[in-house]
Amino acid sequence: MKRGSKLYAFESTELLEKNTSKETHRQNFKEFLANFKVRNKNDIPREVGICIPFGFIPDDGKTRLDIKQSLRWNDAPGVLYSIHTGDAQPGRLKLPAVEAAASAAVGTLGSAEEQRVKPFVTQRIGPRASKIGGLTAQQGGVALTVTGKDKKPYEAYSVFTGYSGWLGSAVLPYILIEMSTRSMEQAPELKQNPPAFKQSMDRLETLLKSTRLRPTTPAMPELSSLQKENK
Repeated sequence: MKRGSKLYAFESTELLEKNTSKETHRQNFKEFLANFKVRNKNDIPREVGICIPFGFIPDDGKTRLDIKQSLRWNDAPGVLYSIHTGDAQPGRLKLPAVEAAASAAVGTLGSAEEQRVKPFVTQRIGPRASKIGGLTAQQGGVALTVTGKDKKPYEAYSVFTGYSGWLGSAVLPYILIEMSTRSMEQAPELKQNPPAFKQSMDRLETLLKSTRLRPTTPAMPELSSLQKENK
């Protein structure tokens, strides 16, 4: 749907259970779309809900969330920064330490594909402790140089940083931030390959430092209790 100069696309992937009809699902989705609101840049609504770029979805704070959004810099469209967040719930816990270790281990495993990658690895990140805002996180990644006949060498890279969240808490969700690249060969619509790893890593660090949790207004009871305990 279009609102002003912005185009918003929503897709529902809800699994229909036996007691849920297609019509009920359709009505729920229509209600969701009807409640959606446009949000100006840097606006912070006072009501409880979910902010997305230039949009706001009202919510009572009790819905289980699993949200992933991606952004790119205009001058480096081949580098994708993805932010994945949601409630830490039993049965779907995130394991940042495992993901960070796996991201840093590219090219070190025993498969033939891994061995082909290994000679091109130029830098490994971690696995190591990191920060997302003031939260303790785990980070891991790898950068490698891509070469080929009649190709100007460029760097491809992937770096994962994650905080696992607080189990059962609505105010301390998990936060996973991943930086990854796409080349002109992978995405023909691109006009340039990814920039140097250092440039993108600097931008990732800026994103990590600027990511914050903030209290809602009115404050959720759970958050109020935590604030009193910390005084």
